[in-house]
Amino acid sequence: MHFRFQMAMLKARPSLARSVPLQWILVFPFVVQIFAAVGLLGYLSFRNGQAVVNTLVTQLLSEVNSRIEEQVDSRLAVIRKVQEMNVRAIQAGTLDVSKISPTSFKTTGKVFWNQIKTFDLTYIAYANADKEFIGAGYFYGAPEIAWLTRANRIDFYAIVPDDVGNPQGKITVQTGGGIDFFTDWYHNPISAGKTVWGGVYRWPTEPKQIAIHLGTPIYSNTKQLRGVAGMDISLSQINDFLRNLKIGQTGRTFIMERSGKLVATSSTQPSYKIFKEKAEQLLATESSDPLIQSAANHLVSDVGGLQTVKTTRQLSYISQGQRKFLIVTPYQDKYGLDWLIVTVVPEADFMAQINQNTQNTILLCLGALGVAIALGLLTSRWITKPILRLSAASQAIASGKLDQEVEVGNVDEVGILAQSFNQMASQLKQSFTALEESNEALEHRVEQR
Repeated sequence: MHFRFQMAMLKARPSLARSVPLQWILVFPFVVQIFAAVGLLGYLSFRNGQAVVNTLVTQLLSEVNSRIEEQVDSRLAVIRKVQEMNVRAIQAGTLDVSKISPTSFKTTGKVFWNQIKTFDLTYIAYANADKEFIGAGYFYGAPEIAWLTRANRIDFYAIVPDDVGNPQGKITVQTGGGIDFFTDWYHNPISAGKTVWGGVYRWPTEPKQIAIHLGTPIYSNTKQLRGVAGMDISLSQINDFLRNLKIGQTGRTFIMERSGKLVATSSTQPSYKIFKEKAEQLLATESSDPLIQSAANHLVSDVGGLQTVKTTRQLSYISQGQRKFLIVTPYQDKYGLDWLIVTVVPEADFMAQINQNTQNTILLCLGALGVAIALGLLTSRWITKPILRLSAASQAIASGKLDQEVEVGNVDEVGILAQSFNQMASQLKQSFTALEESNEALEHRVEQR
């Protein structure tokens, strides 16, 4: 009878093959919540950081391009003003250049040289209708006042001036070697009939030097050509200014013509190449600087061509797996200058701190997850330990060991359950004892009958 009851109790037990430990049930939800909260916080922090970076980069690029535009315009405005001043002086007769003589360096040459020093210019020149020439500035980086007279069409005469234009040493002779000195810088303003920028060109007497030239034709009252006043600014001066700009960590800015040829860049790489001992402009797409090259390629191929850029445009593109921010601003003036000012900066220059913060967030997330798991396991163990004792005691009772008593824990609910279990076990034991005594008495009566 007692054996049959134990078998019935064992058969009534549910299968535990697919059950989950209570300890993990208590720990898992909290771990998931903490991980989700920290992960969501990290993601939102990263996205907000990206949005802030996009805004700051847009503002930075706009400010950089505006500053470049202002500086370029200010620099070119000086050239235009000095040119206008010289043209007025020649027309008024206060600057007599009707004939260039071997002593013109003492008058006109001095005036030009002091303008060079005062306004930090590259070269100022004048050539009359007889193709006599007087100029002052920097040649091969060295100061000079040079002139060419009608009497000698081949050789230039030059002196090295001091700060105020007085000659230092003797007059030297620079042999032209048959070079046609009167090229586009002289002919373009005459053809246009007005003040024009001659674009980027090589100096005929120094083929490794490239500059931009502003020329103004000067006419008599009878509309007869008197000569051409001109001013040069070396591209190296614009390069030097751009190289002093700090644009992020690796950002670049450059100026190019609508043809795509570079005028100046902030890169240490040259904006021109030397081919057969002559300086030639580089296409921006051929630049040895990868950032400039990628920006130019994007403008040429993806934007629709350089001629379509009419207003300031802010763009972004992907190159070599990295995002780049780009801004392009047209620069034009009434004398025919038509340039594009471009600034480009990699997103990585501004995302370094955000990426570091993201890594820190991930580490904090993992740390919080580890702490949550550890605390959850300790807490669940503290809670489940008395429950496990109850489980073991109940299994013992189910196997027939009715003499069980469970220790009452510190958790109120579990303590009440333990007390109830102990009372149930005591009552069950009494019931089994009474049942056995009744069974024995029944068997005894049966034997007697």
